[in-house]
Amino acid sequence: MQEIDTQTAKQHEAAVTTEHIEGLKRLNDTLQESIVQLKDAKAGMDDAREVCENIYKRLWGIIDAIRVSLLRAENTRIKAHIDETELLKLSLFSDEFLKTEEQMLNQHWEKQKQLWHTSLTEQRRNLESNDGIWLSRSAFHTLLWFFLLPLCYTIISIGYFLSAFFGKG
Repeated sequence: MQEIDTQTAKQHEAAVTTEHIEGLKRLNDTLQESIVQLKDAKAGMDDAREVCENIYKRLWGIIDAIRVSLLRAENTRIKAHIDETELLKLSLFSDEFLKTEEQMLNQHWEKQKQLWHTSLTEQRRNLESNDGIWLSRSAFHTLLWFFLLPLCYTIISIGYFLSAFFGKG
């Protein structure tokens, strides 16, 4: 009986070993496929890098061409000729424009004078009618001393504290 158990155990070990070998073969195949795919991916990345480098070089070429064109355009001199009739038209137009601007400024000045006059009249009316808050001289002095005395007391206290503090040191 022990012989049968040993033989069964060996057959079971052989079956398990065969399964492990098959599993390892499958893993090896998968690993080989992965290596091929990685090589393909690396080749694709190399191609993409080469394309990007070419694009980069082309862009710098375009930028250099634009820079050269701009420098050439900055140094270009344009010769123009203006007829006397065109100069006369321009002169007439500028004179009319200046006259129009002067009229507009005069109108604006008149409006400002009216607004200023209205404002002064309103201020004079307010002062004459005594509208608003007005303090008598005694009320003003009372409020002044009400705020001034505590301020003086605070300043004197700070001075006394500082002299006492530095006097001990």
